[in-house]
Amino acid sequence: RFGINMAAGITLPEACAATCMASINVQRMSVHAAIAGDIDLLKLAVLHDPLVGAVSTPEEVWQMVDEMVVA
Repeated sequence: RFGINMAAGITLPEACAATCMASINVQRMSVHAAIAGDIDLLKLAVLHDPLVGAVSTPEEVWQMVDEMVVA
């Protein structure tokens, strides 16, 4: 109802924060790509996703994004 609100006074341990930042940065890149209509930035965002990058080559990512954009 009120969106996401950070609880005051809570600090994540560095290792947890670093793991979260990897996903957060991918999401930020995706939003910037959508706003700017930048397909190359979207491809880079998907490529930097830790789960996608672990199982896909850059060429597969490029093809996957192209297919998603067309759909």
